Amino acid sequence: MRKSFLLILIASLPTIAQVPDSVLAYYPLHTGNYWEYTEFASEWDYLYWQRYFCLEVTGDTLMENGKSYKILQKQYIPDTLETTYYFERVDTLTGNIFRYCNKYDFIDNEYKIDSLNIQLGDTVAASRNYPSDANENEILCQYLISDTLFNQSFQTKYFACISFIPGFSYRLAKGIGLVRFTFGGEIAQTYQTLKYARINNVEYGNKLPTYVQNESSEPGSFSLNQNYPNPFNPSTKISYNLDRAAQVSLIIYDTLGRQVRSLVNKHQDSGHHTINVNFNDIAAGVYFYQLKSRDQIQTRKMLLLR
Repeated sequence: MRKSFLLILIASLPTIAQVPDSVLAYYPLHTGNYWEYTEFASEWDYLYWQRYFCLEVTGDTLMENGKSYKILQKQYIPDTLETTYYFERVDTLTGNIFRYCNKYDFIDNEYKIDSLNIQLGDTVAASRNYPSDANENEILCQYLISDTLFNQSFQTKYFACISFIPGFSYRLAKGIGLVRFTFGGEIAQTYQTLKYARINNVEYGNKLPTYVQNESSEPGSFSLNQNYPNPFNPSTKISYNLDRAAQVSLIIYDTLGRQVRSLVNKHQDSGHHTINVNFNDIAAGVYFYQLKSRDQIQTRKMLLLR
């Protein structure tokens, strides 16, 4: 009698169903999967800069919260910036995607970047942009359509942030993952577009060349490069080339021509120079940075977002 009662009790317990594999396929976070993207920023018809980067799932790791995450390695092509690592996991019971982050007061040191299980018209609190916005952003599943990618048809979900402006939007294609990410407002935007993917040993698109010519001018010339990233928040890098050793000044101005900050004011050798700039104490808006050396002057525009 007791054995029969236990069997009946177990049979009556609710079963915990996992999200179907067809839903999880919108973000195939498996070791060995690899993506290449082109990334550029523009203001109206003016192109600020263009870069290329790759993402690869290189393995698994156990973080301090006791949870297992996939390791995503991000590198630029060519590898001109340091490698960035993301730690992400997909909850197969809910379809939620979490990214590890111990810099904010998140529960279990992770925040939600997406929810694969939401349907057309549903919303979720998440952020693929800045972790500090993860609990405030409202993401809407805007469209569910069939897109043509790499000469094939893929079911694609379109997502848009509807809680603040400037916002962001992105697309997830079933069997591929992230194929498009856009950040910015009506004037300036940053775009990331998938050009090649290797998913479960199946290739899509064409690989980017291992070397892509940068926008920097030829060695030996006097030139001021576009800051990167741009738009930015709150840090960016400014690089420039000097054709000869000289007294150099690099100054930030606001749109009224007032000096905001002096970055460089000293004698420097010829060659390539890079400076890291942090704008934590400066209001959002458009700024200009100007390089002077002897009788040579170059000026470029930057956009700080909050």
